[in-house]
Amino acid sequence: FGIHKDFPFLRDLYNSGDALFFANMGILKQNLTRHDDYSRIMPLLGAHNHMKVEAMRVDPSKRQFAGSGLGGRMLDMLRKNGYQTAGNTVDGDMILNKGVPYYNNPTWTVNTGTFAYFDRKSTVGVEMLDIIKDLNGLLPSDGNSKFGDTWGSRVSQTLFEYEVARDIYESSGDFEVPDYPNAATTIQKELKAVAKHMKSRTFRKVDREFYFVKQWNYDDHASDQLGTKLKDANTALTQFKDEMVRQGLWDNGVVVVMASDFGRTLTPNADGGSDHGWGGNYFVAGGGLNGGRILGTYPEEFGKESDYWTGRGALIPSLPWDAVWQGIANWMGVKGDADLDFVLPSRNEFDKCKLFTDEDLFTTFTVPSATCLISDQDGDGVNDDVDACPDTPYWLD
Repeated sequence: FGIHKDFPFLRDLYNSGDALFFANMGILKQNLTRHDDYSRIMPLLGAHNHMKVEAMRVDPSKRQFAGSGLGGRMLDMLRKNGYQTAGNTVDGDMILNKGVPYYNNPTWTVNTGTFAYFDRKSTVGVEMLDIIKDLNGLLPSDGNSKFGDTWGSRVSQTLFEYEVARDIYESSGDFEVPDYPNAATTIQKELKAVAKHMKSRTFRKVDREFYFVKQWNYDDHASDQLGTKLKDANTALTQFKDEMVRQGLWDNGVVVVMASDFGRTLTPNADGGSDHGWGGNYFVAGGGLNGGRILGTYPEEFGKESDYWTGRGALIPSLPWDAVWQGIANWMGVKGDADLDFVLPSRNEFDKCKLFTDEDLFTTFTVPSATCLISDQDGDGVNDDVDACPDTPYWLD
């Protein structure tokens, strides 16, 4: 196989064992072939707006709380088990990191520019923030309704996030990345903002978090702009990886997951571009990976001989996103069938032994691949049938 000439970053990581590929992967409700009524089971397959959301929710059957995202549900389970968590987005798209309201996980916006202050002085000469807090019942008062309490709690969360962001900005000398090159493009600026924000994790008292960063315009129906986009991504990811090395996070503290709404057709259209597909090939990068491998099954046939061929070089995925996210969830600290079912509501539609654990993906791990052979609701590594302590929240390290 080959990697595009304008993406040497990925080639070098793969060759050094810091990157994994996943073949013919995509969003699935269940295992499917072309002999199934797949367009009914998975409607709106070619719609960007629909499949983008599905890629961030990883819950195509809508089994979990409406609107929750994969990252948010993972952070919910981590918070439930004692971790300090945060979901972060650079471009304002909150879907990936949105959890279930019960767990009240904060979702932060990371700013790539200068900090925007509230007008802190009112015309009556007192702090504007105090006035806002008082109006929304955040300062001691009586008489709030349930609606008012709910509104006030949301405003409280917003103001808390504002004040933390302000404190980080005003302490920027502690969280600067002086060796990071000047960012010239949007994706470079966004990843630089992530690197700076990660440096404040101790200040924010966070030990598990997600970041969502987006690079647009790979939808080339009429031309081939792939090289231009990959040159930009190559520079941005190289700079980010170098900063993670400087911060001591690259070896086992950060994982970069590349995702998309769907793959592209393998055959070109009449305009020289590619059209909407389904299954695609994706990568994960990080110094803690057991990399230099391709996981999943690359199609052996292209055409009607393949059970996954739908025409025009579009392929039904043979590997669900659930497989990769389960292994990353283990690495983050999520274990046990109950918590993993919450994070990945469709995982029981697939063969458990074809879903990865962190042993399959990382050089150090806590969840052996063989756990797929047992039922283990609490995640202590003991089969439920013989578990004398069925409510143990994970085994002890």
